[in-house]
Amino acid sequence: MLSLLSQWDSNVQANPEDVPNPVPQSMQQSMKTVINATGIAVSSPTRTFQFITSARFFANYNFNRLTRDFDFMSATPAVIGMYRPYARLSYGLRGEGTYTMKNTADVGNPNAVTIYRSFSATGDIG
Repeated sequence: MLSLLSQWDSNVQANPEDVPNPVPQSMQQSMKTVINATGIAVSSPTRTFQFITSARFFANYNFNRLTRDFDFMSATPAVIGMYRPYARLSYGLRGEGTYTMKNTADVGNPNAVTIYRSFSATGDIG
């Protein structure tokens, strides 16, 4: 699945999905584009073990250079393993991780290039 969204943002504020506290507002306006991509692969549930893998990618881009430090990219791989998925009692294990990068370009420099650096990394197993 792939989605692309553009919108006008009258007060740019970015909060990557894995960060619970919002980043402070920029008090700037910008045209913004967001891209979301998801891929998934599923093995047969009729076998003893079933595996489901997925990967999600998210990125946003602000066209106003003064709001470029509110640009984020994140990648989220996940895997689920199930033992005897059609049995009355089946067992499974799920793991997921998210790696987020933030644009750290100098917004005061009109010639600054986009530089993404590590912002956060999270994971869970259950």
